[in-house]
Amino acid sequence: MHIDGTNLIMGRVASVAAKHALLGEHVIVSNCEKLVVSGSRQSSVARYRKIYEMGNVENGPYLPRTPTRFVKRVCKRMLPIRRARGRAAFKLIRCYVGNPEGLEKPIALPTMSIDKLPTLKTMTVAELCAALGGKRLS
Repeated sequence: MHIDGTNLIMGRVASVAAKHALLGEHVIVSNCEKLVVSGSRQSSVARYRKIYEMGNVENGPYLPRTPTRFVKRVCKRMLPIRRARGRAAFKLIRCYVGNPEGLEKPIALPTMSIDKLPTLKTMTVAELCAALGGKRLS
């Protein structure tokens, strides 16, 4: 299963990816940097910065700052990762920046589009990761 993340809601994409991975399918999420997080820019950055500043270097929590690892962590939180089937499903999820060549055609997910949001306050995963201190994607 191949999902193109351009202008799709991150949480909804992650839940579909986790569900299909639990069923044993290989899931590929391309264009992770173009996934959208709803909410105002200040509240989104503050929420993730609070998580990042919660622990320390030795004990975590470890919050990734690259879009691919950020989206993969969101998918991980939607899996029963402490069980063997959750760990096996997590290995079936792949996230990419951009659209790699040689993949099948992405499936259409119109119910997860940004057009379905009742608010105009959104930001992309690339912008969120850059605000948390990650490298800016050009």
